[in-house]
Amino acid sequence: MDAQKKPSLALLCLALCCLFVLIPSVCASFYFYRTVSVEMEDNAHETVGLYLNRTRESTEAVLDTLRNGIYYLMSDPTVQGYMQLDAPLDQMARSQIEKQFSRVLFLSPALSQDKMSGIYLVRENDEFIPVRQDGIYQGATARIRRVYYQLRNLNSARELYLMPGDSEHSYLLTDYLNLNTMRPIGKIIIELQTAALIDTSYIKSVYSGAEVYFSRTDGQVLYCSGSVDAPISVPAGYSGDLYHQGWRLMPYRLQLDVFVPKADIVRSLRETVTLYVGFTTAVLLLTLVIASLVYWRQLRPLRGMVDTMNRMATGDLSARMEPTSYRETELMASVFNKMAERLGSLFEEVYAKGLLLKQAELGLLESQIQPHFIFNVLEVINVRCMAAEQYELCRIVSNLANLLRANVSNRGQQKITLEDNVNKLGKRAKIETKNIKNY
Repeated sequence: MDAQKKPSLALLCLALCCLFVLIPSVCASFYFYRTVSVEMEDNAHETVGLYLNRTRESTEAVLDTLRNGIYYLMSDPTVQGYMQLDAPLDQMARSQIEKQFSRVLFLSPALSQDKMSGIYLVRENDEFIPVRQDGIYQGATARIRRVYYQLRNLNSARELYLMPGDSEHSYLLTDYLNLNTMRPIGKIIIELQTAALIDTSYIKSVYSGAEVYFSRTDGQVLYCSGSVDAPISVPAGYSGDLYHQGWRLMPYRLQLDVFVPKADIVRSLRETVTLYVGFTTAVLLLTLVIASLVYWRQLRPLRGMVDTMNRMATGDLSARMEPTSYRETELMASVFNKMAERLGSLFEEVYAKGLLLKQAELGLLESQIQPHFIFNVLEVINVRCMAAEQYELCRIVSNLANLLRANVSNRGQQKITLEDNVNKLGKRAKIETKNIKNY
């Protein structure tokens, strides 16, 4: 397999670094998100419950004060006398009625001008008597007249009513009774600033998307803090993307409901998770940068080692690895240098043995050439002896030549058989006989 096609160890290390950073981070993020989201949902339940309890208590305190004021005005003999008069009331009588009602207001710090914009007594002759003078300067008299003429048939001290087209105010309307005959002789109309009565600043500061509904138990919405179209009839708890919690105002037929988007509840958690993910990403990038720097720093001696190995592979036995800064690479360099030294020694030994082998071959060739030259000389002498008819001398020379030839041809042999000698002598005798005939 081609080395270029094999996976890179450096890339594998980088991938493992990424996995070792990402997997714990993702698992921790998921666990943190699931655990803390449940905790934040529980906190939302407590926070909304605290707000509803505080708002219920303050609203009930205002309504209780107003009910007590209504009963006080109805039971006060002075106010009863004024209400039963046929003639219009003068300024002194009006001031006396306001003074009597103010005694009730002073007993309750919950009732403030921003929550209540007007209190009026309406006599049977349609005479409007402001029980609080501050309502006159707020244009409340004209509104109270419209309320009286449109809602005069309504009578309840436990409910609030709305005028069509006016979502800013809500009204408490009760009949003023003659305690002797228990016959209605007038009307008590109290105008409330509903938004001030249901203060949403606290819940909005915690959950900006929270919506507060103040409604009657029959479903008519008296006040809504926003434009969220949430059905008030949904059960308490989490329903889809909304968290709902409601509270009944007792003994009034009124209901407080709070709807909080689930995204608002976990918004801070998402911001924290986003910050955590950003931090994890930064750590991952920093890890990659550091790993890359370490890799390139380590790659430099490795490249030098690879170059040295390539020189060795091309036949340069003098190639040696330089000392490195790390224990592992230094160990590799030391082993390679020892191997190179061993290869050099073996090469010199093989080279020396090759020279000796060459010399032995040359000596063998020389030893083979010299006997042939001697044989030729002896043959010439033998021929000359035959020509001179010196047959005894010829026989001696021939025997000497056979002896030398046997030594050369049988070099290295321990034994020579009789058959071999007979055969050789027979061949030699034939050759000599042939030579004699030729001469």
